[in-house]
Amino acid sequence: MTTNNDGGAPWPFFRHNLQRTGSSAGTGPANPTVRWSVHLGGYVRSSPVIGSGGVVYAGSWDHQLHAVGTDGAVIWSAPAFDHIVGAAAVAPSGSIYVGSYDYNLYAFDPLGELKWSMRSGSFIHTAPAIGADGTIYLGVDDGLLYAVDPDSGEPRWVFKTGGRIRSSPAIGSDGTVYTSSWDGFLHAVDPIRGEEKWRGQISVPVFSAPKAGIAGTIQSSSAIGGNGLVYAGSWDGYLHALNAENGDLRWSFRTEGPVMASPAIGLDGTVYVGCDDQSFYAVNGDDGGMKWKFAAGGRIRSSAAVSSDGTVYVGCNDGHLYALNAATGEQVWDLEIGKPILSSPAIGADRVLYVGAEDGNLYAIG
Repeated sequence: MTTNNDGGAPWPFFRHNLQRTGSSAGTGPANPTVRWSVHLGGYVRSSPVIGSGGVVYAGSWDHQLHAVGTDGAVIWSAPAFDHIVGAAAVAPSGSIYVGSYDYNLYAFDPLGELKWSMRSGSFIHTAPAIGADGTIYLGVDDGLLYAVDPDSGEPRWVFKTGGRIRSSPAIGSDGTVYTSSWDGFLHAVDPIRGEEKWRGQISVPVFSAPKAGIAGTIQSSSAIGGNGLVYAGSWDGYLHALNAENGDLRWSFRTEGPVMASPAIGLDGTVYVGCDDQSFYAVNGDDGGMKWKFAAGGRIRSSAAVSSDGTVYVGCNDGHLYALNAATGEQVWDLEIGKPILSSPAIGADRVLYVGAEDGNLYAIG
């Protein structure tokens, strides 16, 4: 069961849905043509999300959240006081939630007016998730997972992990909230009480900034499969699969470099993930066996989007956006943007793909 809580929006959350699968019933472009690009004032590392009416929301290094229409015109820009790198989340009500480096979680109405802000204890790198009852869940660099009331902006509870949180929370069909931390664990948290259900170790704990050779940093957001497994990558070079009920490790797939991108899950259960080893992998979701491997021209920290027609789209630090055949890994097309792409693509309802890049532009590719 996939739970969206999307209010009919094409791509309202980071990775499309609350399970963070990156899969959509929509389809992307068969041939890559830049319909438009709009400069948003600074690096666009924030992954775009799409609300009702096709409005695209993307944060920027310029300290603002921007709402952009389907024609590429900026509808409004709402200020924060520092960089916005995490994706926004669009509630069924139309409210938009986004975190900033200024330690604040912001709530804006559909016109870009500030409703409230909640101050956390550190930088916010992650995207919020929205539960079925409207509760907002957010991981922060202070090591805390916050459950926030959507009306008041006050925390309902706070769950403490043992390290920084730079992965966006995922929500299971039963409401369980999954978050990973630099403490090396994936945590399953009760959505009502904020108590830990279980923790599964998927890496060696790290308490400082990531360096080459350090194994424990987890920045990959979890993805929840329909087969009862939760998938997450780690700086240790592995993609891990854990049992969603008890946290037992089912399998670990080894790559040749840190896995900082978040995995995507296809309709057939295949798990897709990019890696710092400049490769993109398709892995059997049940047993961790490799299906295929695609060689890109740079490290991959963009998280893939999977369309219903069997195409996987992923950005790369080599400045290219790749479209791959989901079954074979063969390249369908590639589009050269020219600057690294850390943002993750979003699939719109109109066969248009949206993605940000280090040149400061948000692109619509149709």
